Amino acid sequence: MLLFCAWFGARRTLLTAENIDGFEAIVRPWHESVVRTLRGVRDAIKPMPETAEDEVKALRKRILAVELQSEQIEQALLFQASAQRTLTATADSVEEAVRTNLRTFLLSKTERRKEAPTDLSVDALTRAAVTGQA
Repeated sequence: MLLFCAWFGARRTLLTAENIDGFEAIVRPWHESVVRTLRGVRDAIKPMPETAEDEVKALRKRILAVELQSEQIEQALLFQASAQRTLTATADSVEEAVRTNLRTFLLSKTERRKEAPTDLSVDALTRAAVTGQA
């Protein structure tokens, strides 16, 4: 979702928390059933003592590739959903839109935990999204 929010920002389109919640609801079944499951399998293999063996390392690498492919499918689902919606709020600059969207997304996640993202974290993510450098 973070990448998706930044992508909308790159188009100078602003997202509301409600927009983000709606997009998340669309991909939630895929994310929880597929992406999270693959990540869990890959993470479960990591601490095992056998991970020093070449075959297990190769398996973990293949699982990572499938996990990344599942995340690409998730992004494609989000892109399809975005093509069916008209979002009209825009920002004056790409940087402003990316920062606003990332902040909105992070706030929607942290409100449940009663903590707010720091400006430093939002700035670092914005810089990475806009310039490709952290």
